[in-house]
Amino acid sequence: ARWLVHRRIAELPPAVRTAYRRSVEAKARQWLEQGQAQRDRHLLERVVSEAFCSESAEMALDRLGDLALERAEFELAEHYWLMLADYPQPRTAKDGVPSPRLRFPDPKGSEALVQAKLILGLFLRGEQAEAKRQWDAFRQKHPDAQGNLAGRSGRLADILQSVFASDPGFAVRGVARRDWPTFGGEASRGRIIDRATVPYWPDVPTWRA
Repeated sequence: ARWLVHRRIAELPPAVRTAYRRSVEAKARQWLEQGQAQRDRHLLERVVSEAFCSESAEMALDRLGDLALERAEFELAEHYWLMLADYPQPRTAKDGVPSPRLRFPDPKGSEALVQAKLILGLFLRGEQAEAKRQWDAFRQKHPDAQGNLAGRSGRLADILQSVFASDPGFAVRGVARRDWPTFGGEASRGRIIDRATVPYWPDVPTWRA
């Protein structure tokens, strides 16, 4: 019921939606700022679930996608980002029929950056052929779009191309994906890999005792 209500609000005339936003933005902004400061995805999800059409929800959706990508939850990252923009070449469901999707109304952020993130997610989850197809469409649609992606700044199409060329997965130091047969890398679940194999893993402890 909540998502149906959000869909109806998203379809309202802009002037009416502006009035709605005035009534919810203060609380949504509070959740957003606190969620960003604490990297708390539950607060960010609260912005989306309770105030989807607020201005703060656009940033919350983008940040939720980023956090999901960091956890290697690629389909979840795609779920959030698709609420902001579609792929350069829209994809269809398995039966060939486009799936209905709630879309954030009148986003102010960069469509090109969201699409670049979607393509990066495709590549990282192993759909290289589809990522290349989407990249070709992206180059035609946003040839000069600039932004920050994968720890780099510059033209987004070039950044994606360099990621494709370097393959930041387990092929970096010759540890191919097919050489990772089970959870933990081997039957003992204790395989040790070289630090350079996973270049985006933080070089500091991520916990305290």
